[in-house]
This record gives sequence, C-alpha cells and structure tokens, in this order.
Amino acid sequence: MSNIAAKRWSRRDFVRHAGLASLFAPFVTLFDGRPVAAAGEGKAKYFLLFHTNGTDVASWAPQGSDAGITAFSKMTEPLAAVKDSIIMVDGLSGGGLCSSHGSPGGLCGAGWGANALISLEQYVSDGLKANGINTQIPHLVLGDGTTEQKTTFWRANQALTPVSAPATAYNAIFSGKAPSGDPPPSNGGTPEADPRLARRQSVLDLMNAELTQLSNALGAEERAKLEVHAESLRQIEQRLAAQMGGGDGTVVEAADCTIPSSPANTNKILMDSSLMVQLSINAFACDLTRVAAVQFGHHQKAAVEVPGVTGEWHNEFLHDPNKRAQLVALEQWLCQEFANAITQLKSLPAPDGDGTLYGQSIILWARDMGDAINHGDSKMVYVFSGGAGGYLKHNGNGRYFRASGGHIKALVSAATAMGVTDFSKFGTGDKTPLTQLGA
Repeated sequence: MSNIAAKRWSRRDFVRHAGLASLFAPFVTLFDGRPVAAAGEGKAKYFLLFHTNGTDVASWAPQGSDAGITAFSKMTEPLAAVKDSIIMVDGLSGGGLCSSHGSPGGLCGAGWGANALISLEQYVSDGLKANGINTQIPHLVLGDGTTEQKTTFWRANQALTPVSAPATAYNAIFSGKAPSGDPPPSNGGTPEADPRLARRQSVLDLMNAELTQLSNALGAEERAKLEVHAESLRQIEQRLAAQMGGGDGTVVEAADCTIPSSPANTNKILMDSSLMVQLSINAFACDLTRVAAVQFGHHQKAAVEVPGVTGEWHNEFLHDPNKRAQLVALEQWLCQEFANAITQLKSLPAPDGDGTLYGQSIILWARDMGDAINHGDSKMVYVFSGGAGGYLKHNGNGRYFRASGGHIKALVSAATAMGVTDFSKFGTGDKTPLTQLGA
C-alpha cells in the first residue's frame, strides 16, 4: 500500500512506459494538469454511471410510492439492504430512441440529428472542465470486454471503446511512483513543463505511426482487440493536449489515499466489470477523476458467468421465455453489485475530508433500453443513489415513483447534480431535471 503523488517523468522513463510495447498496455497518469477549482462545482462532486442492458420491466418494478417502498420485486430484492439510499424511477419514455439493444439513445438522449452523439459521462466530464474543475483523469470508461460493435459510449458521433481488463484499468489509474530521475524545476515553477510535454507529444506521434503500421498488418479480429489499446493512447493524447494549452502549469495533486491491490483479470466480462466499479470508487477516493462509467456486459451475445447464473444474456435470458428465471437471478446479482458500490462509497472518506465519498457522490443505474423482452422504451427504468451533496432526497424506506416525459430527464438530473446546467449540445426534448428527486 502507498499513497499516490503527483508524477513527473523523464523522457527516458516515458519512453520506457509508452514505447511500442506499451501499445498493449494502458494509458498512465503521467502528466501535470491544471488546478482543481471549486467555483463551478455542483452539489455532488463524483459521478458513477452503472450501465446495463434493458430488462423485464414488469418484473422489475417494486411496490410502494414516493413515500416508501413496501415490497421489492424478486429481481430487485438485494436493494432492500440499502433502501434508505436508493430512489427507483420508471415510466420515462425513450421516444423510440431506446427500443433496440445497444441503443445509443440510452445514454446520449438522442439519435442521429442536430447534435453530435455524446454520451452522458462525456458530457458531464466536459461540463466539469468548462466549470474549471480538472483532474488528472477527466473520466473513466470501463467494462464491456468483447469485440462486439460498440454502441454505448459516444463522443463527437464516434463510439468509444471501454477499457475492458481490470489489470489494464488498474495500471491506467494507479500507475507507480514518480521516478527519481526527473526532479521538478529548482524554482518550483513551470519553465521546464512545456518542453517536457512537447517531447512526450513527439513520442506519442511516433507511437501513432507504429500503431497504424501494426493495425494494417492485422486481421479484422486482431484489429478490433487492438482498438481497446488505441483508445488508451488517444486518452494520453487528449490529456497531453490539455496540458499544453497554457496557463500557470500548476500541478494537479492527487489526494492522499490508499492504493488498492492490483486485481487479476477473471476473463468473465461481468465479474471483470464488478472489479471495475471497485477501481472507479478507489479512483474517486484519490480524487484522480470525478466521472466514471462502467458497462456490465454488452447488447448481443454477452456470456454470463456469475455466482449461480450461467448462460447468454441476450438470446437466452431476454428472448427465451423458458430462461426468464435466469434473467431474474442475473438482475439480482446486478442489484447486489449496485448495493456493494453504495457500501464501498460509504466506507471511504471523501478526499477533502468532508464526510464520506457516498455523501459527495451521485450514482445512476441506467440502461440501453427499457423493456428488453419486447424491444420497448415506453417505460425506462433507473435507480439513483448517493448523498449527492443533498441533491437527492432519501428516506429510510426507500423511494419509488413513476415519472413522466422523456428519459433524458433522468440523464440531465445526474448531470445537474454535478453542476452541469447547459444542455444545448446534449440530447433532444424536454431537458428539465426530475423535480421528484428532491433537488
């Protein structure tokens, strides 16, 4: 165990970490950043997006009302243990944007149209930056674990590839101590920063050329796997570009925190996503990022291997009536994972020392569609959690209400809690947050 510190790297060490071999390794937290500013913060500071496929909506709904949940459905029973920390919402319409598996509209709040597709976690990350809030890692996009077509996370009309291996994500988030060969400038200022960043950019330019050559030599399946690592490289470039934009060059210090042990890949996509949630929360505890999205499985032939449940999510559990019991059991496991995330957030102190991470976080369980059995989106379902700095109103018996309007209202509610209020380039329709959440 050790504490994370701001990192300064020599060109030699950078090449060692980011040379050709590193095309098969994650991006690392190498670069100085701009100072975190609090002026634009919302009530919540941290946003965890928990994403899964659609479900059997009729079997999902609990009994109760906004005043309290009187009985959980069989598939949501594990949420009873954290009922004082959750708000369950259904009834929102996807407006035809979320009626197929892997619908981009699930997180983008729109189809192809006037605004370039951008998913919720990306928009929140950009909004934080616009509000003057910067961290060493702008956002984490994790999970999936397959070479299936990517349709969940988007930026500028381009589908994003999540980091799918827990060990890779770990190295990306919690890269090692700063090497001793590159001391900070003697005057404590920034004169050396720009030349170092420029040298690192030249290394990345070389790596891009090598990556292109390698990709051209591979078959389609191998290229798809390599795309995961190419996305990691692009994230390095984005962070470098941000660092080279000028300013006073003040280092973004990561908070003192305990770095978790490196997890081993399970090679089971849902179990790996469970580890990704834990890593994301630990990244929050170090204030390395404010935004993390974790996808559980994918929208087609997602293999399910979790305790008590094995099979195939799409063709079997969702579309074979004889496999509906397995869908219920899988949803129970997912609910337990959501409850575990709440418990972990409650167990960790907030980086600023003001209460727990839970108290400063908003968690949203969102889906690609509503009624996955019948390919319907008239009843999108969501679960909100987190203290969210007081943005959400909780009670001891939990809360459940049926909302009206478009599903984008749920998405912008989470963004609003994070202090993002300009939705002119996000989604379509009525972008008013859900007032029933208690803001």
